[in-house]
Amino acid sequence: MQILLGYIFTYLFIFGILLFTDILKKKTKCTDETSRKIVHIFVSFTWIIMIYFFKNTWHLLIPPITFVILNYISYKKNIFKMMERTESPSLGTVYYPISMVLLSILTIIDIRFIAPYGIGLFCMAIGDGLAPYFGQKFKSYKFKIFSNQKTLYGTLTVFLCSLLIINLFTFYYHLPLSVVEIILLSLFSALLEWIGTKGLDNLFLPVGIALLSYLFILF
Repeated sequence: MQILLGYIFTYLFIFGILLFTDILKKKTKCTDETSRKIVHIFVSFTWIIMIYFFKNTWHLLIPPITFVILNYISYKKNIFKMMERTESPSLGTVYYPISMVLLSILTIIDIRFIAPYGIGLFCMAIGDGLAPYFGQKFKSYKFKIFSNQKTLYGTLTVFLCSLLIINLFTFYYHLPLSVVEIILLSLFSALLEWIGTKGLDNLFLPVGIALLSYLFILF
């Protein structure tokens, strides 16, 4: 029964976010970027539902695999308009659940990976999700990384969000992370977002930060 409830709440939550964002977009005429980032940020909270109901069982894999398939179809057919870029489309929406698949596999292998999984996912979802907002809202130095334009304030946003998230996880899970390690993880998070072009930050950032935090916790 617990597993069934996990699936029900996970899918209801995700499709509820998509429906809410679609309605919000139609009612308020919010920009495509705003609707994308709302989905980008709030979908990450499915981690809480899945960890609570599924723990580190193979069931963790099913929802993200589902959305690897659905998001790829949406990328090709533009089904979920509220989360697709009309200009310069990328596979970022597909890399997002792929990163969750990879992190779920590592969590299934070792239950101690639960906290690193959450750290990586939320640093990517919240940090990367808010970076464009603050990067565009406040005038700051802009620079190009490959084909992507980045801003100083956007990068700083990723760093600060990661710093807060890692501290929260360290406190809640009683992780043996030092102040220096937390700062290094936050800097690495900003770096991975900085170099992740064409949506690849949705893959590089969560997986990279999760692996590094896991190593810091073990050693």
